[in-house]
Amino acid sequence: MKTVTYKNYSITKLDNDSINITKNGILADITKPVLRELAQEFKISLTNKNGTEHNTRHLGVLVMRAIEESNNKSVEKEDNFNNLLFIYTKKYNNGTFYLNKNEYISHALNSYNVPNKYGVYLIYSVKDNIEKIIYIGKSGTLQNDGTFKMQGIAGRLKAVGKNNIPRNIYFQDIIKEYDFDKLKFLWIVTVEENVIEIPALVEAKLLQSYFDDNNVLPLLNKNI
Repeated sequence: MKTVTYKNYSITKLDNDSINITKNGILADITKPVLRELAQEFKISLTNKNGTEHNTRHLGVLVMRAIEESNNKSVEKEDNFNNLLFIYTKKYNNGTFYLNKNEYISHALNSYNVPNKYGVYLIYSVKDNIEKIIYIGKSGTLQNDGTFKMQGIAGRLKAVGKNNIPRNIYFQDIIKEYDFDKLKFLWIVTVEENVIEIPALVEAKLLQSYFDDNNVLPLLNKNI
C-alpha cells in the first residue's frame, strides 16, 4: 500500500492495485472523476498513445507519480536558500547577535565585537521565537582598482540611513512598526587577505535564491 497527499486529497494505491481517494478525510465513492480533475491540473493526458483512455488504476499511478515529483521539487526549492546560506557560513567567518527593544545597535555591535570588514549581513525578525529573514544586504563596494570603499559590516549597520535617520533609531522603529520582539543579525565576512568574494555578488546570489524560494524579496528589501 502506498499513499501520497496533495492539497486536501489523499490518494492510496492498495495492495491489489486499486485506488482509493479521500478529500478532506471523506472517501470518494467514485475515484475516476477525481483522478481526471487532478490529471488535468498536472497536465496528464487522459489517453495513451493509441488514444485509449487510461483505466482508473493506471491513471491513479500517473497522478500519484506526478504528485510525488511535485512534492520532491517543493522540498528541493525550500532548501535552496538554506543550503546556500549554510555553504557561506561554513566557508567564511561569521557570527550572530540580537538587538532587543530599546537597545542601540551601536551598543550591540560593540558588545558582540562585530568586525568592520567587508561582506554581507542578514536581518531576521523575531516574534514568538519564530525567526524570519526581513533583509539581505552588503557592506563594501569594489572599485576598479581592486580596493573597497564604504563601510565594513559594523560601520554599515550603525551608519546614518535614508532620510538621515540614525540606525539607532531606525532599527527600533522597525521593531515597533511591525511589533517584533527583537531583531537578529547574521554577518558573513567575504573579503579577507587571501580570499575575496565580492560582497555584491554574494548579496545577489542570496537574494536570487530567496526570491526563487519565495517569489518575493525580504520584507525590507524594497527593490534591487
